[in-house]
Amino acid sequence: MESWRTATENQAWLQPPSLDRSFARYRRDPVGYAADVLHVRLTPDQIAVAESVRDNRYTLVKASHSVGKTFMASVLACHWYDCWPEHIAYVTAPTWPQALGLTFKQVKRFRLDHRLPGRILDSGQVVDFDRRLATSHFIKALNAERGEGFQGEHSAPMLILIEEGPGVPAYIWDAMRGLMTHEENRCLVIGNPTDKATAYGIAADNPLYNVLTINGLEHPNIDAELRCEPRPFPDAVNLLWLYEMLGDECEVVDVPTGDTFEFWSLSVIEAALRGEPIPEGARKVHYQPTGTFQGRVLGQFPTQADENVIPEAWLANLPLLTPEGPPIIGCDVARFGSDRTTICVSRGACAMALREIRQMDTVAVAGALIATAEEWARIFAEETGVSCAPEQIQINIDVTGGLGAGPYDILKAKGYKRAVAVNSSERAQDKEQYLNRRSELWFETRWKAYRKEMDLSRLPLEVRRKLCRELSQPKYKNDGAGHKVVEAKDVTKKALGASPDLADGYNLSQTLPGSWAEDPRMQDYLKKLQGAAR
Repeated sequence: MESWRTATENQAWLQPPSLDRSFARYRRDPVGYAADVLHVRLTPDQIAVAESVRDNRYTLVKASHSVGKTFMASVLACHWYDCWPEHIAYVTAPTWPQALGLTFKQVKRFRLDHRLPGRILDSGQVVDFDRRLATSHFIKALNAERGEGFQGEHSAPMLILIEEGPGVPAYIWDAMRGLMTHEENRCLVIGNPTDKATAYGIAADNPLYNVLTINGLEHPNIDAELRCEPRPFPDAVNLLWLYEMLGDECEVVDVPTGDTFEFWSLSVIEAALRGEPIPEGARKVHYQPTGTFQGRVLGQFPTQADENVIPEAWLANLPLLTPEGPPIIGCDVARFGSDRTTICVSRGACAMALREIRQMDTVAVAGALIATAEEWARIFAEETGVSCAPEQIQINIDVTGGLGAGPYDILKAKGYKRAVAVNSSERAQDKEQYLNRRSELWFETRWKAYRKEMDLSRLPLEVRRKLCRELSQPKYKNDGAGHKVVEAKDVTKKALGASPDLADGYNLSQTLPGSWAEDPRMQDYLKKLQGAAR
């Protein structure tokens, strides 16, 4: 139930439109409808989308992240309903929360804010007050997860709005094509073009569709902020987000290729964020984007199906850094055959020790972890003067598949309170960016390598070489919903000739599910760090 009004209250408050309040004059003018009725200003790209839906039966939009896709779909749904007495608008997306909580929520907002006609139902519908017309005059959010299909009086012209197109199930596409029998029907498909191997990707090559691209670099907000002016569309894409994406997902190159693009350097953008206009004579640089940047910012399908998570070049010439914080131990427990159990010790960005053991049994692995914790508690106390009991050291153990569960249980039973079970197959903490925790762990290391925030110099040369080889092998791709997905361990093992156990152990030593800073034993150490910083 929505907090502002129930369906019953809506019915009592909203009355059927009188004849002098007809919106028929806006039938060929969706932009005028948006301005005069909804009192909203559209971007040039949104105007192009509205006019394409007016003039074409099929429109597909390849869009950057946060450029008003949902907003535009909501405007068109209201336009379709208000300007004709018998028109149907369907709204669907890969998940029910997306269909109901994003697009339909905005539809509801428009209708309540501007006292537009129709009865709003909590089930995700706007229907005509006239019961006779209600079967052929409505807006409806479809639950694709439940397999809910298109229903109603299909002789009425329909507008089918498909949001997050790459993730929408195939049966929705099939049903949509079967419904496009009326000559006035329209279909609008919107999404980030993150995966070409989807029905959305296939449709983008279909000549039936008028295909539009919305490039985030060209959004009015970006132009305004580069001029140190306020964003004209406060809720849309902003320069800070673009700055971060350029830093994380692009590499400056000297020689342009077919995939590169020109834009202002990070230093110029950083100055603009501080309120300093682009200096006269400043020149743009060439960026090589990742597939993620192409799909989420440029509105382009990735030119490669997958890419290396960590390019080998990023691991060259890593800096010498100072260890920070207490030791964190990561343990990847061997599965079978030639696989190795690996134990890595890190302090902040610095890998302090990394070894592999061949013992597969639970007790041997637990014993090795306890010995490692005791050794590094002693080393930490000697180097920093801060006492740290072995039981207080965080030990992250991969329990995926159950093999790490034995050592984890033993450590817990022996009082190692900071032993953490990490299931790499579970959902990521950042559910928007990553499909699972394994992918998230790999990308945490990727960002550190890209920013040169990792130091492997304390590892023996041969161990360091093997680790870098394993770190630079796995590839990733973007799934239909825009998540980054690192290839399965078995795929990497086949290409590498060995399981990337050293890399997995290192990744586990770099993650911090719990906050060691909250431990009272660490407060003295934190004070020392703060004093040194001053």
